Amino acid sequence: MKRIISLAIIALLTLTFLVGCGGDGGGDSNPTTAAKQKLKVGTSTGFEPFEFKEGAKYVGIDIDIANEIAKDLDKIIDFVDGKFEDLTDDGGLIAAGAVDFGIAAISKTNERAEYMDFSDPYFDSTVVIIVRKDDIKIKGEDDLVGKKIGVQSGTTSAGIAEDIIKDAEIKGFDEYAQAAVQLRNGGIDAILMDEKAANSFINEYSDTKILDEELAHEVYCIAVKKGDTELLDKINKTLKRIKEDGTLDNIIKKYDK
Repeated sequence: MKRIISLAIIALLTLTFLVGCGGDGGGDSNPTTAAKQKLKVGTSTGFEPFEFKEGAKYVGIDIDIANEIAKDLDKIIDFVDGKFEDLTDDGGLIAAGAVDFGIAAISKTNERAEYMDFSDPYFDSTVVIIVRKDDIKIKGEDDLVGKKIGVQSGTTSAGIAEDIIKDAEIKGFDEYAQAAVQLRNGGIDAILMDEKAANSFINEYSDTKILDEELAHEVYCIAVKKGDTELLDKINKTLKRIKEDGTLDNIIKKYDK
């Protein structure tokens, strides 16, 4: 069923944060920079190390990649920060063209490809299971049958949980920090999330651990409104450059923990 963008999401678009190519929050008093065209970029913070905030500043792997694209296009960025599902759903901000492109560790799927177009991949990931460190009963996928599983709403991890874990109770959260509270308090038994973000997660929540079993492989891409081939070509050109000159590797290493 095609989603309709709510008035709340439309209002969100009027409250964006102006960020320069360097990733700093706020406006730019430099007349040359201020005169540049703006690039409206959708993201969903709270998914460290890909997109998160330090004070008012947007940081992370995806944020740095977006800034590289803006640099090549000679534009400055307005980041539009909201719920992941409001960004990526059919009828969401990307599909509706309310943002120029979305970058938020977005996995390419056949379903999403029906209503948005994807760039070349820039990151490979796997979906893993996180449990409490003192949990000795859950050792892998088979032990999740009938359990309460936390996921971020609208993500492929949510779909994986529904598709492969029998009789599980799937609980969706806007951010993984909310799922962490429930996991630590016993409200859920496990969390499914992508491995890179999971490594940051267990560093922050030291009483949790990642199980060895990997549930699925995914690739992250940048997404644009269906049919916007002109912008997509430019994005792919930047991705090609940063892959070849080592910039992408340096960005990823920058956020290693």
